Amino acid sequence: MLLLLAVAWTAVLPAQNAAEKNAADLISAQLPEKKTLKSAGKMEFLSAVCAAVRRRRANAPAITQAAVQARGE
Repeated sequence: MLLLLAVAWTAVLPAQNAAEKNAADLISAQLPEKKTLKSAGKMEFLSAVCAAVRRRRANAPAITQAAVQARGE
């Protein structure tokens, strides 16, 4: 029984980790290639934040907090 539980638990972990992306990663994924949170222009950064929030509305507070921490402009 314990072995079955362990197998089921390890099968769930990768899916759970993929769903819980870091908010900064969600923003970075929306930036143009080779751009970072620091090197992106103001319009690129704001567009990436908006796109991340549109894709993950439930994570909007975390995404906006990560945006402010990355660039408090």
